[in-house]
Amino acid sequence: MKVKLLPKPEIAQVVMAGFDSVQKAGDAVGGIISHGIIPGGLEMMDGHAIIAADDFAQAGYPRDAKALLLCEVDGTEEEVHEHIEQAEDVFRKLGATSVKTSQSEEERALLWKGRKSAFPAVGRISPDYYCMDGTIPRRHLAHVLLEMERMSEEFGLRVANVFHAGDGNLHPLILFDANVPGEFERTEAFGSSILNLCVEVGGCITGEHGVGVEKIRQMAVQFNDEELQQFHDVKAAFDPAAFSTLARASPPCVSVRNTALSSTNNTSTTRWTRRMADLSQELQEQVLQARKAGQKLNIECGGTKAFMGRAADADAGYLKMGEHTGIVEYHPVELILTARAGTTLAEIEATLAEEGQCLHFEPPRFGDGSTLGGTLACNLSGPARPWSGSVRDQVLGIRLLNGKGEHLRFGGQVMKNVAGYDTSRLQAGAMGTLGAITEISLKVMPKPAMSLTLVQDMAMDEVIHYMNSRAKESKPITGAAWSDGKVYLRLAGAKSAVEATAEKWAGEVMEQGDEFWQQLQHMQHEFFVGDEPLWRFSVGSTAKNPDLDGPWLIDWAGSQRWYRGEADIAQLETMAQRAGGQVSLFRGGDRTDEVMHHQPRALKEIQQRLKKSFDPDGIFNPGRLYSWL
Repeated sequence: MKVKLLPKPEIAQVVMAGFDSVQKAGDAVGGIISHGIIPGGLEMMDGHAIIAADDFAQAGYPRDAKALLLCEVDGTEEEVHEHIEQAEDVFRKLGATSVKTSQSEEERALLWKGRKSAFPAVGRISPDYYCMDGTIPRRHLAHVLLEMERMSEEFGLRVANVFHAGDGNLHPLILFDANVPGEFERTEAFGSSILNLCVEVGGCITGEHGVGVEKIRQMAVQFNDEELQQFHDVKAAFDPAAFSTLARASPPCVSVRNTALSSTNNTSTTRWTRRMADLSQELQEQVLQARKAGQKLNIECGGTKAFMGRAADADAGYLKMGEHTGIVEYHPVELILTARAGTTLAEIEATLAEEGQCLHFEPPRFGDGSTLGGTLACNLSGPARPWSGSVRDQVLGIRLLNGKGEHLRFGGQVMKNVAGYDTSRLQAGAMGTLGAITEISLKVMPKPAMSLTLVQDMAMDEVIHYMNSRAKESKPITGAAWSDGKVYLRLAGAKSAVEATAEKWAGEVMEQGDEFWQQLQHMQHEFFVGDEPLWRFSVGSTAKNPDLDGPWLIDWAGSQRWYRGEADIAQLETMAQRAGGQVSLFRGGDRTDEVMHHQPRALKEIQQRLKKSFDPDGIFNPGRLYSWL
């Protein structure tokens, strides 16, 4: 396993705020996000958990509070001080009865000790407890907590709430005594009701603990039979001989969804039904007809990325997604947007800009018709990719038309969700070979308060080490590129942090810095102009540059390297492998042959089985990614 490492923040401070109601604490969570502050941690406890944790850890919590928030901010010293002042102000304005900020590392650790000790602390006030794990949209936080209080009275069991408020991940602790006849059964029923409630308000049955045996029936609450069967098919693609644990991540396909939710009749369920009714029946019918007739289909949306991948099958028909457009839901406080796949990036970014938000992965636009669905299908991200993540990292859920003509829903609209296989992100870079994406939910982020670019002359043989040394520092860097003998570093974030870093680092402030990064993002930089083949190397950031004569552009602090010129793909693959990565023919050249890096036999077989699991008759985008897929 390989993992991404991040620089350790220079400092961290935590603000503790007490509230006299759960509603006010929930509003404060949204208030922090609305002010563009993304905490390193944002935790909440209710009254039961506050008392238990304070008795256990002597953390100095406000024992009379009905709810408590711990908000940690980390980063550069300047950035932390600026955001701490803003957080304190937000909490006071939104009704905090007490606000306290850690003034030392020891005090910060003590405040967190209480939260980290909450589970064993609750064990001191009850013989047994049952820890649940569900995720909800943050805006429903107060409603869900009040509903759990009602359930507590209904089942005759106390519940203490400790959870990750920043991403809506709840951990209700149901207190019970296993020695009392019937109490364990009531506890399990209480827990099931909590998970059903999470699904009803648009959340999921597990944010981080997984499914296993305990939540196997709740899987059929969150997913329908067709979606559950798709999970089984995905499992079979990776495990055709069924060697791994059977039916732990997904239950047998049994229709229990309607009975499990038969008692619910709320706005969320109505919204879900309305969204289902909104979906284009024409697209689904076209897929069903193509399957019946044995016809292949090229998926077409905005058409701006037709140059990518292998040439489209000239004998195939077209499944046109371009009119399947529109923003379905957008909740600025949730930092989540849902849009149909044909929605243009221009429309989405204009909508986000009105709220001071953006797509952090900086998707490239190849004209006004560039769409969200095509961006995910081609897995395209811009200069901020190493720091802000890729489009794949931002995707929370999708709707997908598979090759059987089934319209499936995976993932959701919450930040944390580990119910079922991550088939949403599986679509990133699949180029439509696994199905037609119809709808996407993804994370959005606040725009940085300030951005500037430092530029200086530097030779290519020096720049790799230089960019990586800068990237290791805990500074607000969001771009590192080299072109034509110059290195460009972009700083973006809190004004105080950007200005302080710019004073310490070498380089002159570039007047047209934003324009440079936009040209790089949308591939309008002069390097990309011309008809010569354009090769993309995705390699280790510290690797020595491949020994090829010709023009180069280096991005992502060395992880992405562009080369222009005629070359043999087999030779380039050898160079890319030595550099710890892969190479592809991004644009131009012969697109009837393979344009993607050669896959070893084992991976090739898995991809073929995955293709068959989603598209058993090979309808979608035949040969677009590989000739054999």
